[in-house]
Amino acid sequence: DYNMLENIRAKVTIRNLLGKVITEYDLHKNEKQIKIPTVQFDPGIYFYSLSINGKSVKAKKLIVDHR
Repeated sequence: DYNMLENIRAKVTIRNLLGKVITEYDLHKNEKQIKIPTVQFDPGIYFYSLSINGKSVKAKKLIVDHR
């Protein structure tokens, strides 16, 4: 979930352990939530980062396990 109070360029980038970009999602002011379909990813560890106006502001780990 997210809430943007102004028009900014924001996106979520997902990378694999080697740093290769797997996918990117642009965030839009008129939306309030992003859903990432992890079923398309191989099981494993990924990292996602939030960028605002081209600057990374937050990064976290994402574990995908299709059990």
